[in-house]
This record gives sequence, structure tokens and C-alpha cells, in this order.
Amino acid sequence: MDKKRVWTLYRVSTKSQVNADEDIPMQRNACYKMVEQNPNWEITNELYERGVSGWKKSADDRDELTQIKEGAVRGDFDILLIFLSDRLGRKKDETPFIIEFLKKNGVSVYSVNEGELKSEDHTDSLINYIRYWQAEGESLKTSIRVTEQLKQMNEQGLYTGGNSPFGYKLVDTNIKHPKKDRFLKELKVDESQAKVIRLIFELSAFKNYGRHKIASYLNERGYVNQFGKKFNDKFIWRLLLNPIYIGRKRYGVVNHDSDNIEFKTQPYNETLRIVEDDIFYKSMELINKRKFKNKKENDKFKSGKPHSSQVLLSGLIKCGYCGEFMKTDFSYKTYKRKTDHKTTKMITYRYRCKNAQNGIIHHEKKQVGAKTIDSMMESLTKSYLRTLNMSHITEEFEKEKDSKTIEKELELKQLESLLSKKRKYLNVLNEEIPKSLMGESSFSPEILNKSISQTEIEITEINNNITNLQEAIKTLKEKSNEIDSVNKILHNWEERYDNADLETKKVMISDIVKYVEWKKDELNPIFTIGRIDHVL
Repeated sequence: MDKKRVWTLYRVSTKSQVNADEDIPMQRNACYKMVEQNPNWEITNELYERGVSGWKKSADDRDELTQIKEGAVRGDFDILLIFLSDRLGRKKDETPFIIEFLKKNGVSVYSVNEGELKSEDHTDSLINYIRYWQAEGESLKTSIRVTEQLKQMNEQGLYTGGNSPFGYKLVDTNIKHPKKDRFLKELKVDESQAKVIRLIFELSAFKNYGRHKIASYLNERGYVNQFGKKFNDKFIWRLLLNPIYIGRKRYGVVNHDSDNIEFKTQPYNETLRIVEDDIFYKSMELINKRKFKNKKENDKFKSGKPHSSQVLLSGLIKCGYCGEFMKTDFSYKTYKRKTDHKTTKMITYRYRCKNAQNGIIHHEKKQVGAKTIDSMMESLTKSYLRTLNMSHITEEFEKEKDSKTIEKELELKQLESLLSKKRKYLNVLNEEIPKSLMGESSFSPEILNKSISQTEIEITEINNNITNLQEAIKTLKEKSNEIDSVNKILHNWEERYDNADLETKKVMISDIVKYVEWKKDELNPIFTIGRIDHVL
């Protein structure tokens, strides 16, 4: 009598199970014992899936399942043996049909713990559907538990894994790990690296150095990162956006649009601080401004930030006739000095509208000397700042902040109410599953499955929106710190400005000016300091 050919499938869903090398040997030993108990069985092939989720990954994307299906069609084996039914998969809308497919191609499916997984009649189909519906539910619950555990650890400010960021080192604590037989670790500032961090933020915030220029600056002076390697622009970019350097370790992004970047962060931890808030946010503001280009085609000039040049308003000044950001250029004038008759060159810088220069639009005046305009701008700025009433601005800011907070809290309550209704509806749909499969429900299995899937998607979206709103409310309540940042910007501004070099002056002007409009002999700065929307 010919023996039945058996293929075995062993699967573990996480890398930790693979590395521990415990779960697959256990499955394999159990399968071999079952084969020993069936003398007419013979293992002819063993398939392994390491670190593959039977819930998150579709059967079509699992190479071993594809191999099993192809082998069944060719008639290469008679039995598929698995340790548990969920090793085959955990999808209620997919895994039962794999069993049916194999059965139609002459392959029986056996589980060490559950026996044969049949697919011969309506009752078998119902049992399989319920089995994998429960397995999918368990996977979802496990995912929720893991997510919730990580969330709670982050809310407590605990270290949750990964490499330590540049500027920090990992040290052991006396806190027991909730699952593993070891103690948790925590981040501490590495002072030797922290000095480099402070330098990087100073170059960004006070000198307006971009990431390429910062990396070059550090590499030329022999600095290296925590891995002993040279700095590159991507490393600098990630570093400048990381709020851990102001004591707020991030663990997720709430919003990352073109105007703003918001992070989920752990509770504030002063021991992690390396730079001051005003320096961090000034750097981030310049980074955001650097991303914005004039929307007109072929415009090479960016708006809202100072450019590298020998003039004060490069990248900030607009033409008052057409609204175009003006180009910075210069001209040489050769002359002989009267003292020694030596021929020398004098450079004259100017702002020029390229639309007028190229004859696209006629302007009454198309260029202006930079020295004249820069001097006017300095005078206008100092006069404006002397008239600011920060007490009034702070009062208006608090009113606006409270109004926005109430608005978002109301929206949050509405979402939470909607979420409760959707969850109740999902429970009703799930209770209909056995009735539908037995033909006792007004819902067909197809319609019921579609309704359940759609409701689950809606619940996920509502949960995401709730999380985003909660983070937005938290951020709003912490916004008072930004008024303090404004006060820091204004503190001794004029004295600091008069003693600063040109690069620093350009950054100080860009801190308080959105842009400047020039038209003939008129200069109109659009200030951001003193406006509530600057901090909200």
C-alpha cells in the first residue's frame, strides 16, 4: 500500500519567535509525532514561513502558500499538515477558501490539535468560517493589546526600543520589563555628542545653514556621528526635525503636511533636553520656509526665508507691481583711486524684478539699490518693534487659544459618540454571521461581509481622527510656550541686531517678517510678530 505524501507548513509571525528559535521546532516536533502515529503517512516536503503574519499578509503574497497551491494542482502531495489551523492563516474571508481549494484538488488538511479541517458540506464551511473569524479576532485583539501596551509605555515616558538618537546613550534602569525577563533601558544625554547637536542647531537657527551646508561644515572640521561616520544631509534633516532635543521624545506623526509637522510625543522630560525651545522652533520654521517655492513656472527663488547673499532681504523682498519675488544681483564699477591711482572695482548690489527685466511686464521702476532698501528696512523694523504691546498680544492669544480648544473638544465629543454607535453596529453585524451562513438572516454572507469590512474601515478612520484631535488639543494647551518664544525673540532685539553679522541679521529679520513689498520708493514689510496667527 502506497503511503500518503505529506507536506508540512510551519509559520511564526514575528522576528522574535524566529530569533528565539523556539516556536518552529515545537511545531515541527508535534507534526512529526502525528506522522509517527499514522504509519501510512510520509513527510515529503517541509515548508517554513519565518516572520510572516497570517493576518496582515494576504495568501497571494505568501510564497509558501503559492507553492502549496501549485503542488496541489500538480498532485505532488496528499495531505497538508499544520500545527494549528491558524498557521494556515487568520483571515476569515480568505483562509477557509484555501482549505476548499486544496480539497477540490485532492489534498486533505490536518491540524495536530484539531484533526482534519473538512470542507465537504455547508456545516463544514460554517465551522471553518467561524474558526477563522475567531482567529482573525484574536489577531486583532493581540494587535490592539500590543498597540495599547506601547501607547501606555510611551505615555509613561518609557523607552520602547530602537537605536538611541545622536546625542544620547542607553543605560539600564531598575524597572522590570512587562514581558521579557530583563530590565527596561532609558535614554541619557551623551554630553560629548550633545555639544555637536547644539552646534548644528545654532548653524541652522542663527546662520540659516541648510542641511547640506551643515553636513559639510561638520565634516570639514572632523566631526563624526555616533557610528563613527561622516555626516550627510539626510542625517542632519532627521536630526533637526526631532523634538527629543527639547525633551519631547516622539513616537509617531500626527500631521506632516506642507505647512506644519506635528508629532505624537512622550511626556516632557527635562533630562532629555539639549537645546532650547526657541532655537528648535526657529530652526524648524526656517526649514519649512525653505521648502516653499514661488508657484510660478521656472521661478528659482524661494520665498519667506533669507538667501545666501551679501544683502539683507534676498528671498524676502517682493515686487510691489507684480508680486514676484525679486532677484538679487550686482554690478561692477571700475575706477582709479585718487590716492595711489590704482585701478579697483566697486560692487553695487541691487534687487531686480525679473518680469520687468525680461520685458514680460512694464514697471515704473524695475530695480533698486540694496544698500538703500536694507537701511530703510532696518529703520522700519526697529520702529515697529518699539511700538509692540506684548501684554495685549498675549491676552488676545489666550482668548483665541481657548476658543480653538473648545471648538476641537466639541468635535472630539461628536467623534467619540459616532465611534460608540459604529461599534454597536459592528457587534450587531458580527452576531448575524452564523445566521447568515445558515441561511437564517436577511443578509447574504457577501453583503454582510462587505458591511462588516466597511464598518471596520470607518471605525479605524474615526479612531485616527480622534487620536489626531487629542494631539491637536494637547498641542493647543501647550501653546503658551510659543508666546514665551516670541518674547525671547524680542528680548534685546535691537541691541543684538546691531552687534550681529550679516548672516545672523538676515535670520533675525526673517524671524519677524513674512515678506517685504517694494514699489518705487515705498517699502511695506509684512510683519508676523504681533499677529495671533504667528503662534496659533
